[in-house]
Amino acid sequence: MSCKLFLSWADVDSYCDNIHAQLANKNIDKIIAVGRGGYVPGVMLSNRLNCREVTSMITKSYTDSNEQTALHITQEPVLGECKHILVVDDIVDSGVTFKYIHKYLSEKCATNLPQITFVSLVYKPNKEFNIDVFGSMADNTDWVVFPWECQSLHG
Repeated sequence: MSCKLFLSWADVDSYCDNIHAQLANKNIDKIIAVGRGGYVPGVMLSNRLNCREVTSMITKSYTDSNEQTALHITQEPVLGECKHILVVDDIVDSGVTFKYIHKYLSEKCATNLPQITFVSLVYKPNKEFNIDVFGSMADNTDWVVFPWECQSLHG
């Protein structure tokens, strides 16, 4: 049975602190925030890691009528020269998005692949993709509601 797990701003802040502690010795020189859920944690982590190079990437697997289609990229990130990329999203449910992004970055940067670290605020254990760092773990059946999401989800 699924239940809604409502996160507060204090939860998000704490999860970012957890992630930062695990990345403190890494020299992150670019952050890719996965749109839209990765925007807020991406900026919060950029401040903690003192990384000014933040770009975004948007993937889509649903039509406007909520029909699921094949995952594809609708906005590519600006990569430039970098040695260590941090890919950030709010949650990993199935791992399909991060798996797709990993493949994309591996192909895009094939001749000069930087180190890539995948992080999310909330991680649901899955079989598609095991991420490197997460702020907290949730049950696979939980519906996680972040504080920046629509108020209509709180009902």
